[in-house]
Amino acid sequence: MINFAFLKFQLYIFNMLITLYKMDGEKQFFYSINDHHRSLFSQKILNCVWGIRNHRAKEKNYFFETENELFAKVMELCRKQQAKGYQLLYVYPRDLLTPSNLTA
Repeated sequence: MINFAFLKFQLYIFNMLITLYKMDGEKQFFYSINDHHRSLFSQKILNCVWGIRNHRAKEKNYFFETENELFAKVMELCRKQQAKGYQLLYVYPRDLLTPSNLTA
């Protein structure tokens, strides 16, 4: 089960990478959600990538002007994928993946 309160708190603090997965026989399905701040087109951007392992992935970007809109979309996407049988694989704050942190 996905802890939505935890996800919302983590998204508020960091730029996040959320990855969901599900198994269907031999197939592994993945759904990744990444939030970004500022783009050429808006203040907030949400990037979603999904697909079957070892196959071509699909990608979609959503653009928002406020964090509340972005949070609402992340929660909507997570609930939608959970209803399809996806489980949380990991949540990771990308801000911790800086070159100085990786080499230290």
